[in-house]
Amino acid sequence: MSVIGVLRMEFLVMLIVCATVLAVHPTDAKRNPNCAEYIPGICSRERDPVCGTNGITFANECMLCSHNWEYKKDLKIEKNGEC
Repeated sequence: MSVIGVLRMEFLVMLIVCATVLAVHPTDAKRNPNCAEYIPGICSRERDPVCGTNGITFANECMLCSHNWEYKKDLKIEKNGEC
């Protein structure tokens, strides 16, 4: 096998290892909601659910921010989608 062939094989193996690590440890970790882009108490009815760190599903990021403002909380987004 040529040097180029060996390098291609090594690259392919590394690519598979990286893809496996990302699949096992997703990068969708807890994150702060971007509340600065919303007006307190005025949220759209758009359904784009997020799971709060309290285990409650909010209809969208704005609704989580509204909850934080109303109840003086500091909930973060556990993950996108329902809890």
